[in-house]
Amino acid sequence: MSTTMTEPTFPDIELLLPHQAPMLLIDRVLSTQDDTISCEVVIKQDSIFFNESLNGIPSHVGIEYMAQTIGALAGLKAHKKGEQAPIGLLLGGRSYKDVGLTYPLGQKLVVSAKLTMSDESMGVYHAKIELDGEEVASSQVNAYVPSKDVLAQLTSAQ
Repeated sequence: MSTTMTEPTFPDIELLLPHQAPMLLIDRVLSTQDDTISCEVVIKQDSIFFNESLNGIPSHVGIEYMAQTIGALAGLKAHKKGEQAPIGLLLGGRSYKDVGLTYPLGQKLVVSAKLTMSDESMGVYHAKIELDGEEVASSQVNAYVPSKDVLAQLTSAQ
C-alpha cells in the first residue's frame, strides 16, 4: 500500500491580506500551526522595492515581509471563521537584526513568525527570515489590530 504525502493547501495570499499590488509582498503560506506561520517570498524584478543596481531587494524591507507574514496569520484565522482579513498596523520592530545582505533576484525567502504575547488587539511576535536555510534577519515585531470604530477614527479626514 502506497501513501502519497501532499503539501497542505492554503487560501491565496490575496484573500489573507488587505493589501493590493504593488504592496502585496509575500507570495504564499507554506505552513501554520497554532500561533506560528511560515510564508514564502520570491524576489522578483517587478517588486516595488527591487533595486536594479543591487540586483535585488535591500534587507531592510525584511521588516515589511515580517509584518505581512503576521498579517497572513491573522488573515488565516479570519478566513477559517468566514470573515475578511483584518487591517493590522505594524507598531514597530524591536531588536531588528539582519546580516546586511541584499535579497538576490530569484531567491526564495522563508519568513516565519510566532506569537509570543497578546492582549486583545495587540500582539508581540518573534519573526525571522531564512535564505537557503540560514537565518538572515530577525526581530520582535509589535502589531495592532484596531476595532472598526478605532480604524474609522484613524482613517477619517480631520
